[in-house]
Amino acid sequence: MTLKKYILHQLREMQREMTVALRGLSPEQLHARPPGQENHIAWIVQHCCINVDALLHRSTTGRFAISHTDRFLDWPTSPPGDGEQFPDANALLDRWTHVTEGGIAAIASLDEAQLLGPGQVSGEEPIVQICLRVINHQNAHLRQIWMVLGGLRLSGKRWPTQGTWLANGD
Repeated sequence: MTLKKYILHQLREMQREMTVALRGLSPEQLHARPPGQENHIAWIVQHCCINVDALLHRSTTGRFAISHTDRFLDWPTSPPGDGEQFPDANALLDRWTHVTEGGIAAIASLDEAQLLGPGQVSGEEPIVQICLRVINHQNAHLRQIWMVLGGLRLSGKRWPTQGTWLANGD
């Protein structure tokens, strides 16, 4: 497996795992928080979207994949004001899919030498290192989400059986 194939596989897994965790969550479940934390699942997902967009997509293309004018992207820790609501699970999934598809496509367009070179906006950091940072960051937050889902007794029904099919698309 080449470096590029490995990175693309990991990015697709990152995308799939967040999608599995979010699909079908109610607004109440999206607002559940890890113990001792102030940020709920909806905030965590939007934070991960911003991270993928700023570090992965923008570093490879020089531009963002999603508009950062959404009030909850710009000020995600502020509680909703009168009449405001965080996006629902479908809107968050759409945003997650859009930003990760853009990031994955941007990485797929690079050759191996470009993966080892610096990103457009990150100084000297190689793009492959940016990819790994994004993957590790999202996985840390995904563990928080699964901890919350476990506390809500939702985790056992949601996680599909893993098998060799995970790598077949790569």
